[in-house]
Amino acid sequence: MNSPTRFATPFRTKVLPLLATLALTSCGSEPAASGGAVVDTLANGAVRVVNTAEGIWGLDETKRWVLVEDLRIGVLDGEAPYVFGSVRNVFPGTQGRIWVMDSQAFELRLFSADGSFERAVGGRGEGPGEFAGNPCAFPGPNGEAWVEDTLRRWQRFIEDGTLVGSHRVTSNLGCGIRRWTPDGRFFVVNTRRVAGAGIFETTSFFVVHRMGTEGDFEGELIQGDTVFSPVVPSSPMVIWVSPNGRSRNGRIIPFTPRPTWVLGPSGDFWLTDGDGSYAIRRQSPVGDTLLMIERPHVPVPVPNSIRAEAIQDFRREGWTAEGGFDPDQVPRVYPPFDRFTIGTDGTLWVRRQIGDGAVGLDVFSPDGIYFGEAVVPQDFAQMRITYAGPDWLYGVVRDDFDVPYVVRLEVRRPGT
Repeated sequence: MNSPTRFATPFRTKVLPLLATLALTSCGSEPAASGGAVVDTLANGAVRVVNTAEGIWGLDETKRWVLVEDLRIGVLDGEAPYVFGSVRNVFPGTQGRIWVMDSQAFELRLFSADGSFERAVGGRGEGPGEFAGNPCAFPGPNGEAWVEDTLRRWQRFIEDGTLVGSHRVTSNLGCGIRRWTPDGRFFVVNTRRVAGAGIFETTSFFVVHRMGTEGDFEGELIQGDTVFSPVVPSSPMVIWVSPNGRSRNGRIIPFTPRPTWVLGPSGDFWLTDGDGSYAIRRQSPVGDTLLMIERPHVPVPVPNSIRAEAIQDFRREGWTAEGGFDPDQVPRVYPPFDRFTIGTDGTLWVRRQIGDGAVGLDVFSPDGIYFGEAVVPQDFAQMRITYAGPDWLYGVVRDDFDVPYVVRLEVRRPGT
């Protein structure tokens, strides 16, 4: 029997270094420079940061951050708690503990800081403390873990395994975006279906909740403001029509830059228009642009073999492309970046292709200053980041046998 893979590196709390200090200028004055970046305050109050391609670490490589795997949990075959089926989320608990939601096993598992299994809550069922359907989990306030299942309920657990509460799910989108902010707001995504391009599309909005603290509402979720998601351009896609004409399926063209947005830890939106430039901006919940980040980039060619394979996979055998499909619509270079993650401390982590199947991870300060490209582990390209804290990133990696492992990466900051 295989034993779980884990590295007993002591979990510790670090003192965060001071992030880059920006000298912001008032509107109309000469823009200030910081680490090679040009920082300016626009007429609408938004801050625009135009970075260099090299970033701060390009000027001093000794300060380049390094991501080091200090914990890996999981086995191909072994003790049940360490064998994962479908890991939907990984996020930290208190004192370095780690919550892992395995929806295939219908369990929320808690591991110690060194990767040792402590306990599991849940199990398949419809009773209190049990999970139905395809459950998911996310961090709640006060160190709680919240689990949502197809019975449309949020069940709240503390680390000793106790079920401390349950609430009715107020969204029509099962296991969508749910985020608690440090100031006690709970953003819950909802959707509306609208007709567009001949098929049904969805538009999303958030209902902002708070936990009642007094009177009849104490301990209950109270619904408040509605916040609409940012409007971004549609991703380039082709509509495929089935041979009998009864089914239609929209598919995004491979390697095209994708307009997207994410909800940050503080309740702000981070988004990109997918216009082919390396540009990301932060927007308040009411739609005000707060920060604009730009960085030059050199396009990375897509190898001909990979592009040909993607085109083959993109076509649907026997289906017809509405309006036609020309393989020349598939770009020959990768987009500026694939996706981005916002850390709980505001650090911006941007994942991009750098060639030969490898990926790079660009790091920006909360103020938009480009630090540079972090050093990542060898199998980082296979990692899905689920949570980014100040000193550790958490995620899931799958091996060549498609076996999932929970991974914690330590963020080391040499020279700080």
